[in-house]
Amino acid sequence: MGMIKYQLIDKITVDTYPSLVPIVNDYQPEKSNQIIEMLNIKAKPLLPPTAAFLGVGKDGHTASLFPDSEYDFICEDPFIIVERVSEPFKRVSLSATVLTQTPFLFFLVSGKEKQPIIDHIFNASKDDLMLPVQSIIQHAKADILLLCDQQAAAI
Repeated sequence: MGMIKYQLIDKITVDTYPSLVPIVNDYQPEKSNQIIEMLNIKAKPLLPPTAAFLGVGKDGHTASLFPDSEYDFICEDPFIIVERVSEPFKRVSLSATVLTQTPFLFFLVSGKEKQPIIDHIFNASKDDLMLPVQSIIQHAKADILLLCDQQAAAI
């Protein structure tokens, strides 16, 4: 966080200086649950964020919420640990609950390989598998903007 703070955050001169929550110093994987607990306690008063800028993966994931992940998609905690059987590491993500309560959601999608997922988002039947990005969009209490480049939007 040092370079981001020095190059970006420290240059903010308005009254609404952001709150920074240091998460991990000398990360130890066996302490993941304690780190998430501390992060959830420190971050709760700051939530929901004003806006979230999210990508969309070609498998329909967003914010490290994957179709094949094992996690409680809707939960009380703001942050969750996401584990995938196909990866030897853990991820930290905002929970779907926080994302759906965020007032403005911006999805940025680019590349021809994303075109099928954009098509699925807009044209899926009720019998199709609900992808994480679709669930966030469907349950959002927000204004949503989906920005696609020409290759991703070529439906």
